[in-house]
Amino acid sequence: ILDNDEKKIINFLSKKKYDMVILLDYGHGLITKKIIQKLKKVSNFLAVNAQINSSNIGHHSIEKFNNSNLLIINESELRHEARDKESDIEIISKKFAKNSKFNFIIVTMGFKGSLLVDDNLKVTRCPAFENKEVVDKVGAGDTMLSIIAPLFYLKNNNLTSILCGNLAGAISIRNLANSKSLNKVKLINYYKTILK
Repeated sequence: ILDNDEKKIINFLSKKKYDMVILLDYGHGLITKKIIQKLKKVSNFLAVNAQINSSNIGHHSIEKFNNSNLLIINESELRHEARDKESDIEIISKKFAKNSKFNFIIVTMGFKGSLLVDDNLKVTRCPAFENKEVVDKVGAGDTMLSIIAPLFYLKNNNLTSILCGNLAGAISIRNLANSKSLNKVKLINYYKTILK
């Protein structure tokens, strides 16, 4: 983005402090290092989904978000970031967590579920939930983040938080991309069904 536009965004962000900021960065150049630094200063809790895709591969790195509170990333993106296609994903995740200094890192792994690494390098795993109504996986990570970020901000239990996030993602993939918002009643009913 142009320097003038970057300054406008930073000035806007400087007007107040934020309890929590959820940042989705698709790597197209809008979120600069200066904007990220400002977000870290003005938010009590910064949750990030920074995607690697065909238009930003090779010049987009998660590194600029280091020292944020929460990162959600899929397995292939983490492997790309770590330049490691073969090691066990838990080993890669713990090493990445230690070096990047996020409080929480969630790695989504499709049908294998997801794993969470906290700032003590403790790993919590959560399975994927069977879903015979898969329409589109686009937006599942965004949906997951929107549920998990407030739960971690409010200091909920790690397992409860990742479970709720996985359930939200499972509901999300029943719809085309982000065509429908997550419905609270559906999430609660799905949660009750799983716990039976």
